Amino acid sequence: MDNVILKNNAVSNLEHLISEGYTQQELGDLGGISRVQVNRILRGHSKPEIDTCEAIAVSLGLEPIALLLAPDEFKKRVRCKLVTLS
Repeated sequence: MDNVILKNNAVSNLEHLISEGYTQQELGDLGGISRVQVNRILRGHSKPEIDTCEAIAVSLGLEPIALLLAPDEFKKRVRCKLVTLS
């Protein structure tokens, strides 16, 4: 899969997590990066590292590649996970 598509998927999926109530700080903590770095990724000034995407996904109880999935598929998996946790 094209790196640009994967990067765009990761950014869209991070934006979705923020819309679900996660803060940039929380996502940074989950991924082992700073809030500033999360902000740079969201604004397109930095590319998300694969390790960071994996760490965030696993911390949320998702499979490691989840943040790289197409946004519609990611939303389905997050929705299922949130329903299971409630």
